[in-house]
Amino acid sequence: MFNMNSRQILYIVELFGTFACTWPSDPNSSKKQIIFRNVRWLFAMLNLTLLMISLTLAIYYFRRDVFILMKSISEMTSVIEAILDLILCRLNNDQLQVLVGKVKTFIEVANEHEIKAMERYMDRYKQFLSITASAIIICTILFSLTPFLSAQELPLDGWLPFSIESPGIYCIIYINHVYCIYLMAFCISIDFMIVILFSYSAAKLNILKEKLRHVNDFDVLVSCIKEHQEIIE
Repeated sequence: MFNMNSRQILYIVELFGTFACTWPSDPNSSKKQIIFRNVRWLFAMLNLTLLMISLTLAIYYFRRDVFILMKSISEMTSVIEAILDLILCRLNNDQLQVLVGKVKTFIEVANEHEIKAMERYMDRYKQFLSITASAIIICTILFSLTPFLSAQELPLDGWLPFSIESPGIYCIIYINHVYCIYLMAFCISIDFMIVILFSYSAAKLNILKEKLRHVNDFDVLVSCIKEHQEIIE
């Protein structure tokens, strides 16, 4: 990500957000695509909710084991955060759709100077977010492989009121855990999205500042004022 341009970063963030069901829908989506997206969102919410119930039971069941209790609480906070991310992105889908659409349009039509203006702001956060994303991905993989690397049966510390000795049941629970782990990890796309939106707004303001320096006509000034209002809305 260190050497990626704005188009590549936006594409990767969109992939992460699409998997996590936090990326705003495409306004040109067909009816089937909208239905499929809604089904994926419900599926993600169902899996996260089931995992949260399991972790809630673990908090009660292992209340005397401080180590497992703290792990369960920590994992539960991540699940709750992912659930809130999905809900908030769903509720604000229309606004995010408009904002992301503006960024995509800007990247497509902007000249080299304007693109560099945006990338200058993105570069301020690129290193930190790249390291953070790499660490999260590594942790995600390690969490997923926990049953193969330790004596722990499942990646997370949930408690279930039934046996998981059956291979079929174990596989279902394991897939649920791994899917939720990746959902929680890929919710980092929201942070990247915010950085992109801030960088876009900052770049637009910087470009507008350059325009204002060369204003010599009232109509141009009015146009700049309108553009400024549009940016800050």
